[in-house]
Amino acid sequence: MADVDQLIQWKTNAWKDSNMVAWYSGRMVESSGTNPLKNAVEVGLCGKYATGPRILDVGIGTGRGSLPLARQGREVVGIDSSQAMLDETRRLAGDTPITLQQGDVERLSFPEASFDTLLSLNVVVHFPHWRRLLAEWKRVVRPGGRIVFDVHSLDNYRCAYGEGVTEQGLLQQVEQSGDFSTYVLRVAAEDMVAEADRLGLRVAALVPYGAFLGGGNVNYLMEGLERQWGWKRLLSWMALDERFHAFGLYLEQELVAKLSTRVTGRYMVVLDNVADPEANRAWLARNAEMNRLMRSSDSLAELFDFIGLRGQEFRGALNHHVGASLRNFTFFYALYREMMEKGWGELPEGILEQQHKARVLAWRKNERADDEALRMARTWYAQPEMKQATENRGISMGEAMEYFLVERLLTDYLGMFTGERV
Repeated sequence: MADVDQLIQWKTNAWKDSNMVAWYSGRMVESSGTNPLKNAVEVGLCGKYATGPRILDVGIGTGRGSLPLARQGREVVGIDSSQAMLDETRRLAGDTPITLQQGDVERLSFPEASFDTLLSLNVVVHFPHWRRLLAEWKRVVRPGGRIVFDVHSLDNYRCAYGEGVTEQGLLQQVEQSGDFSTYVLRVAAEDMVAEADRLGLRVAALVPYGAFLGGGNVNYLMEGLERQWGWKRLLSWMALDERFHAFGLYLEQELVAKLSTRVTGRYMVVLDNVADPEANRAWLARNAEMNRLMRSSDSLAELFDFIGLRGQEFRGALNHHVGASLRNFTFFYALYREMMEKGWGELPEGILEQQHKARVLAWRKNERADDEALRMARTWYAQPEMKQATENRGISMGEAMEYFLVERLLTDYLGMFTGERV
């Protein structure tokens, strides 16, 4: 317990330094990579799920989640343990009315049932005592009100490291290392629902997001893709290309958000302050069925039907984004290729327009030919006599010849390349 308390204290104090606050504030509005997409998704979810006129933002930070609500005319109260953070929020608020005060996220200085919505963005992810926090937060929310916060997904993490990984086990690893900076909270959907049941809360939604944010937002379902520098370079354009950003946002809101907590590294928790065990059981049953469909390699059509994505509206919007630019198509193709390599099966018939489907198949065919030619070239170069023949004064020339050999293989033997330079 002492180590847990030290971790909580370390995480709390980390944001009291004014230099750290200045860096964080700049990072939140930095227009680089996928940062604008993360902001758009998270702020959009806060706006979508916050209900009622009176909002409490716990660990308000720079006010990303609640300042837009205050500008709509809602009465927003923000608390934070860091006065430096509150000063920054006040600066960013400008003339927007907002009440700010220093306080502890676990011990709120408000009477019971004081707020319609309690909002907390990028706070719970730092703390292992989320169950204690949730009990206290419920106290200050009116009956029928709402609690909205985000966590990392243990379900997604288990996709990479096995079902035996536990929340407590991950905490113990950090305690043993003594490096509290590496700790992030990961919670399984079933554990979140169980705690909601225990506290008399109803699960309104657990919304996965951040499927392809990269950086510190690892999606373990696509870990192989995320390790590739080509993928990282591609994502780096998202802040600069409006069409690319729009495509990423569309996929997040219209596809990713409708899947299960296995599909991304984070999810937004939306809990209503009303006891409803039957509704929670129904949510778990639906989530289990979705996970079953996601694990089955021949059920993508059934999965799309299950989440309501076979209609003309989705098809039209998806094809519009895919065809909007070469960068958009490259992004879509990378996701498609990852899906194929994971054995998830083809997209449902009719989802892609023929022109896009033909292009996907052509790229896939050419990519396989490239892989085969490269394998043949490297097999050739691996022969001892060839290595010896391509050395000059101890310097190997063979690797530099791979490109030209692959070109000849593709052109003369596989018939996949014209030989013309572009």
